Amino acid sequence: MTSVRTRCFPVLICLLYLTSASAQPSPFGHISRRTGLPLRDEIVVKLIQTSSGDLTHKDVTRLFTAPRVDGTAEYKWAVDWATRRAGEAGLEQVKVERFRADGKSEYLGTRPPLSWTVSKGELWMNSPQKVRLTSYDELPFSVCRNSRTAHLEADLVDVGAGLRAEDYRTPVAGKIVLTSSDPSALVGPALRERGALGIVSYWTIPEWDRQNRMPGELPYLIGWRYLPADVPEGAFAFMISPNRAMELGSVLRRETVRVRVDVDATIAPGTLDVVTGVIPGAKYANEEITVGAHLDEIGADDNASGSAALIEISRTLNALIASGDLPRPLRTIRFLWGPEFTATAAWFSRYGNAPVKRIAAFNVDQVGADLMKSGAVFQFIDTPGYNPNFLTGLMGAVLDFMNANNDHAYPANKDFHIISVTGSRNRMQGRLSPFMSGSDHEIFNRMGVPGWFITAWPEKHYHSSHDTPDQVDPTQLHRVVFANLAGIVATAYADDADAERFAQLSLSHAFKSIGEAKARAARIAVSRQSAIDNESASDNELVRAIVGQTHRREAAGIRSAKVFARSAPIEAAIDKMASRVEQRAGEAMAEVGVPMGAATPKGPGDTRVPAAKVPLPHIGGALSKCGASGDRARTALNAAEEELRLQGEPTLRVNSFRDALIAYVDGKRPMEEIRAAVMAEFGVPLAVEAVRSYFECAESAGLISLR
Repeated sequence: MTSVRTRCFPVLICLLYLTSASAQPSPFGHISRRTGLPLRDEIVVKLIQTSSGDLTHKDVTRLFTAPRVDGTAEYKWAVDWATRRAGEAGLEQVKVERFRADGKSEYLGTRPPLSWTVSKGELWMNSPQKVRLTSYDELPFSVCRNSRTAHLEADLVDVGAGLRAEDYRTPVAGKIVLTSSDPSALVGPALRERGALGIVSYWTIPEWDRQNRMPGELPYLIGWRYLPADVPEGAFAFMISPNRAMELGSVLRRETVRVRVDVDATIAPGTLDVVTGVIPGAKYANEEITVGAHLDEIGADDNASGSAALIEISRTLNALIASGDLPRPLRTIRFLWGPEFTATAAWFSRYGNAPVKRIAAFNVDQVGADLMKSGAVFQFIDTPGYNPNFLTGLMGAVLDFMNANNDHAYPANKDFHIISVTGSRNRMQGRLSPFMSGSDHEIFNRMGVPGWFITAWPEKHYHSSHDTPDQVDPTQLHRVVFANLAGIVATAYADDADAERFAQLSLSHAFKSIGEAKARAARIAVSRQSAIDNESASDNELVRAIVGQTHRREAAGIRSAKVFARSAPIEAAIDKMASRVEQRAGEAMAEVGVPMGAATPKGPGDTRVPAAKVPLPHIGGALSKCGASGDRARTALNAAEEELRLQGEPTLRVNSFRDALIAYVDGKRPMEEIRAAVMAEFGVPLAVEAVRSYFECAESAGLISLR
C-alpha cells in the first residue's frame, strides 16, 4: 500500500514549483534614481548586456541579400527566413498568415499589390557603342516594379523632367524617354498621351526626403521606384544613376543613341504573407503588446534593420526568461513581420474584433543607420494628439536615460553604455519628436492602440543602391534593440502596483510639455501676428488652444495608465494626478497673458460631433472625394501646410497635418474641440468655417456622419 507521505510527495513538488515561479521577482521597482526608469537597475543592465547589435547586424547582412519587394519571389524568400529565425529566437506559435492579393481585396482601405515576377531585365545601349547599362541580375530594383514584358530596340530621347509640354519638343512616339523625374509621373504625359514605349529615369530623391539631400549630391546613387499597377502592356521603366545619365546626355547631344530592352515579367494574383509569433502571457493572456517591423523594401537599413531587430528583441527576451532573470511576461508579446502598411491593415481586418486588448504597439522601422555617415537623427516619435497615452512618459524616460549614459565615448557607468563589439562609439543625443506619418505606427494609432515609433531618419541613402550593410552601425542597432526592450518589458510585465509608476512618469513629462507649450504660446501672444491670414483664428484663440489642449492631452496621458490598474485605490490615485494637471490650465493661461474669456472665434463654434462611417486608417484624402464643395477647406489647409513648411517642419510631419482633422474623429469630440486640438498640435490657426467645410465635405463623401 502507498503511504500518505508518498502520495503527497508529487503534490508538494508541484506546490513548491508553483510557489517558486510566482515568487520570481517582477522586473519593476521604484523609479530609479540612477536610471529614471520604473525597472530595477539590474534588469536594465541585463537588457543592455544580453542584447547584441553585432548579432543584429549579421541578420541585417543576411536579409539584405534579397531585394524584398512585396509580391516578388525574393519577398517569399524573406518570409521563409523570418519564419525560421523567429523559431530559432524562441518564439512560439510561429506561422505565416496569408491574405488575398488579387487586385480586388482591400484591408482597411488598402489594396495589396499583385504578385510581380521578373525572370529577365536588361537595358543596353546598342549604338553608338555597345554597353550594358543595368540589369535585374546585377541590381534587381533597377527594373521598376510593375514593368511589363518588352523586347525591343528604340531611340532614346532626353525629356528632362518630362512634366511640361515644352519638354516634348522632340516627338517621343515609339521611343524611350530619359528623365530626371519619378518614372511613375511620366506614365501619363509620356506613355499614354505621347506614345513613348518606356522610361529610363535617374530620379533619386523622394519628395519627403528633399530636406536631407539635393539632386546630384550623390551622383552614383541609384534610386528605387515603381510604376502604377495599371500601366499599358509592354510598358517598362529602368533606374540608373545621375552620373550614368550625364554620360548618356553627353552622347545624345552629339548623335543618336539606340537602346535595347529585354524584360520578361509576369503579374498575377498572389498572397500577402505576414509572419507572426508570440511569447505567451502568463497572467493576462488576452492582453497583447505588439512589436512589428515591415519585412519588405530593398535596403539594409530600410528595413532589414527593423526586421533583424525584432529577431534580437525576441532572442534576448527568451534568453532572459530561460536564465531566470525575467519571469514569463504577464501579457502576450506578439511579433509581426510583413509588408509595410498592408500587413498591419490586413491583420486588423482579420483580428480587429478578436477578444484581445491591445495595450501598446512598437514599430521598428529603419533604425540602424550610422548617424555620422548618413546624416540621420535618432528619433523617438511621439504618439499623435488624438491618441494621448502613457507611452510618452515611459519612452521619454527611456530616451533621457540613454542620452545621459551614451553622450561620451567612455562614460563613467560602463554597464549602462550601449555599444557593440564591431560598432561605433558615436555619441548619442536622441530626440523626442512630435508625431509624423510614414510607417505602420500610424495605423495602430488610428485604431486606438498607442503606437510608438523609433527610427533613424532622415538618412541620405534611403531608397537607393547605397542602402547597404556597411552603412548600418551595430551600435545604433544595439541602442534601438534596448530602447524597444525597455518599453516592451515595462508594458508586458506591469501589474496593478505598477500602474501608478506609469502615471508618475506621465506626470513628469506633463510638466515639461506644459512648460514648452506655455513658452510657445507666450511667443505668439507677444507677436500678435500670424503668417496665415485666411479667415484664421485670432492669436488669442491659438494661444488658448495650445495651452488648454496641452493640459487636456497630458491629463489624458496620465489617465491612460489605468489600463494597468486592477484596484480602485490605484485608479483613484491616477485620477487625482490627472485632475491636478487639468486644474492648472486656467492659471497657465493667465501666465501667458490671455484671460480665459478673451478668445472669440470668427463665427460660432460648431458643436456637432463627427462619427466615422468607414475605417479610419487610410481614410486620408477626404477632400479629394468631394470636389468643389471642399474648396474652402482645401484653401485653408494648403495655407496651413505652407506655414508649417516655412517653420521648417519635416515633410512627413507636414503630411501628417492633412488628415489630422479626420484622425481626431472618435464619435465623442465635437467639431470645435477637434479644431482646437489640431491647432494646438501643429501650432497653426484654422478658421471655424474652414473646419466646418472640411467635415461637411467628408460627410457628403460618405466618410463620416455629423450629429
